[in-house]
This record gives sequence, C-alpha cells and structure tokens, in this order.
Amino acid sequence: MKINGKVLDRKFDAADADDMERLEKAYEGLKERIGGLPDNIKGSEQLRAYCTAVFGFFNDLFGEGADREIFGGRTNARVCAGAVEDFSRFVRKGLK
Repeated sequence: MKINGKVLDRKFDAADADDMERLEKAYEGLKERIGGLPDNIKGSEQLRAYCTAVFGFFNDLFGEGADREIFGGRTNARVCAGAVEDFSRFVRKGLK
C-alpha cells in the first residue's frame, strides 16, 4: 500500500475482521487524541499535536515506527491529513 507517496511494507486487509477491529481501535484513539487538544495553545502547538495524533494512529494500526516510515520525521498537518486520506482511500478500495 502507498501512503504519503511511500510504499508501506505492512499488511492490512479491509475484509479481515481482525484488521478491521484494529482499524476501529486506531480511529477511536485518533479521535480521542484530537478531541483532547486544548483550544488555548499556539497554532504551531496545535499543528504539532494534530500530527502527533496522526502518528499515534498509524503506530496503533501498524506498530511502533510506522510513523517514521511514513513521515520520515516531518511534522506537517497537510501531509498528515493527506496520509490519513490515502489510507482511507485504500480501505474503501479494499471493501469494494
């Protein structure tokens, strides 16, 4: 699968119940992390916190280090949102 322009050598099958359960838990973790962001922090801190939440999502889904494999240490909210969309597109395609 390709996420953020990088071929990820990790397996995910959208039709597999265990993989889908792992995805559901990862999405819940993402929602909790994003929902827990305080409103009164600087823009740079909001961007960093959002990216950290996305990094956690991919690590929850694929294991520790997946974030570094996908983002290479880059902390950019547009890139993070695009990576989530790439993965969502992959899942939708896998369910057809």
